Amino acid sequence: MKLLYLIFLFILPINLLAQEELYNKIKNDKDFISYKEVEYNIKEGLLAKRFALPKNFASLIQQSGQNTDSDSIVKLLEQEGMVNAKEYIGLVTRQNSLMLTVMQKYPELLKLDPIARKNLLTKLLSNN
Repeated sequence: MKLLYLIFLFILPINLLAQEELYNKIKNDKDFISYKEVEYNIKEGLLAKRFALPKNFASLIQQSGQNTDSDSIVKLLEQEGMVNAKEYIGLVTRQNSLMLTVMQKYPELLKLDPIARKNLLTKLLSNN
């Protein structure tokens, strides 16, 4: 029992140190900084009603199927009256691409358990 306790005492701080080191690497990564900028632009556009998504947006995307390309989604949104659909879909696509790049650069992020990963990403996204 003492051995298990000692192992726990050493593993937990090592894991926290590794997460803190990962946090610092990602926080200063140019792709992650770009991700945060794109995320800010999307949120700003939604709040300013520049990106007025149709009320049935979720069902439209669901109906369009999984293999729909960006151009098809833009046309679909424009048909529903969204004025800046191309800009919005471009930003969302860029945001997704940047996050995939970050995940590829830092595979240790994917090795974290889901709760630790969520906490780390929340911390990264909440800091300016």
